Amino acid sequence: MIGQQVGSYRILRELGQGGMGVVFLAEHPLIGKRAAVKMLLPELSANPAIVQRFFTEARATSRLQHEGIVEVFDFGYHASGRAFITMEFLTGEGLGARVRREGRLPIGLAL
Repeated sequence: MIGQQVGSYRILRELGQGGMGVVFLAEHPLIGKRAAVKMLLPELSANPAIVQRFFTEARATSRLQHEGIVEVFDFGYHASGRAFITMEFLTGEGLGARVRREGRLPIGLAL
């Protein structure tokens, strides 16, 4: 997938994998905006019920505006037939790393 176009974004590198798919770092070639592209595994993209749930998640998330929820930019199908969601790429420290570094978080921050 590296170097391929997914929607309006070009895949730069893989960020991680999970049970349902792979997340890539991507960049819009004209404006330079970075995004995370979540792609379902090919066998899951062939299952209409799973794709429907995946796209429902994208629609619901795109309607929310909250600092704790990523912004969804786009979703659809790659030329390979794999379903994808393009979303805001966040940088910074993950929750697990922060807890390891600081220990238990104050309740207000955790909420």
